Amino acid sequence: METQPKTSWQTYAALPPQTARVCRLLAALPPARWDVNAAAAVCSLSPQETAAQLHALCTARLMHQQANHPGHYEFHGAFRGLARTFAEQHEKQPAREEALVLWLDWMLATVSSAERLLTPWRQRLSCALHDRTSLTSAKEAWAWLTAHQDDLQAAVTAAQQHRQLSWVPQLVRAAWPLFHRLRPWTVWLDLHQQAVSAAAACGQPEEERALLTSGAMALRGLGDPAEASGWAYRSLASATRAQDHHSRADALVELAQCQAAVGGTSSAIRLLNSAMGIRQRPPVCDPHGVTACRLVLAEVHLHARQLDVAHTYAAGVAQEMTESGDAFSTGRALTISSRIHAQLGEHEKSLNLLHQALDLFTATGAAPYQADVHASLGEAARQQGHPRQAASHFRNAQLLYQRVDPHAAGRMALRIRALRAPIPLGPAPETDRVRISR
Repeated sequence: METQPKTSWQTYAALPPQTARVCRLLAALPPARWDVNAAAAVCSLSPQETAAQLHALCTARLMHQQANHPGHYEFHGAFRGLARTFAEQHEKQPAREEALVLWLDWMLATVSSAERLLTPWRQRLSCALHDRTSLTSAKEAWAWLTAHQDDLQAAVTAAQQHRQLSWVPQLVRAAWPLFHRLRPWTVWLDLHQQAVSAAAACGQPEEERALLTSGAMALRGLGDPAEASGWAYRSLASATRAQDHHSRADALVELAQCQAAVGGTSSAIRLLNSAMGIRQRPPVCDPHGVTACRLVLAEVHLHARQLDVAHTYAAGVAQEMTESGDAFSTGRALTISSRIHAQLGEHEKSLNLLHQALDLFTATGAAPYQADVHASLGEAARQQGHPRQAASHFRNAQLLYQRVDPHAAGRMALRIRALRAPIPLGPAPETDRVRISR
């Protein structure tokens, strides 16, 4: 145990100066693994030069490529801590701070590039895009975001610790697609609390408004619509003072959903109609946002058992979302339509829509929404007297929920066990239905 650090030190001491400095800079920063482009940004080298340096560190057996993440490198065992010590000893504080800023800049550029690729219909992206990122498709963007969730949290923590607060709101806001598709409610809220505070401290009111609204969604997801309403009202008040029509519409939509969550159907409908009007008129003119309002209106009327009105609002939403390139929201629209058809007694149509939604959620990597659909399909199979098929769907839902929602996974386990005994027929519990949000 004591010889390994000594051997690593000797190996490190024999490295060429530039390779040793790359080693120190990477070890001084939070990520546990590095790709060539990120390391190049931190070390201010070309990708080709960086690749050669990483290869040299692998040859020296101080780093290795990860088998499950091709193109990603990590330090061997205890050497990372030793290399961090070397960084503290041989890199002056300004150099370490510069490396941190370069990494934060790279993270923001790449998260923002992912946001652009995953939500191209959004009118206002979180920051100016950088041309030096390597992401070229929505598939690549989603793979990068999901692989770097820990790095995102580490970046926010590091920025807070080093008083680089201006990065925090931008990083969290740009990660919206990740939060929206995976619903990591607790992490989502924690990051938003930090980001809202940082935005207020840095004088970034537009970022603060956006984060208050999306943070309210996390609070609502955690079962606290009253606190969520408080956040949304703060966003609405700020947007009204600043005449920020985009943010005002977003806040109204979130307030509407908070009202609907506590049974305020009439208030929710009024707020949604106000938001839809803002999005229809200049200067906003946001067709995608108008369609999103109609989808939420359909869900509100569905909860109120106003099926004909719900069906009217839902009509054409999936097609419009498809035409805008929003496959994820198309899946959400299909799940709402499936529930409307189920309550109208059109069960075959409902099941067909659920299967279409499942395909879209699978393609977009939205694990909790996949689980929601499996839960609904399992309940439909149970009610139709197909316990084996129901158990299969419930198990799939359980496995998917385990990654994102342990409580929901526990509910699925109970439903699997309950299949062994007679179960009274009835609708699926409200908690297992797909939750639609802005």
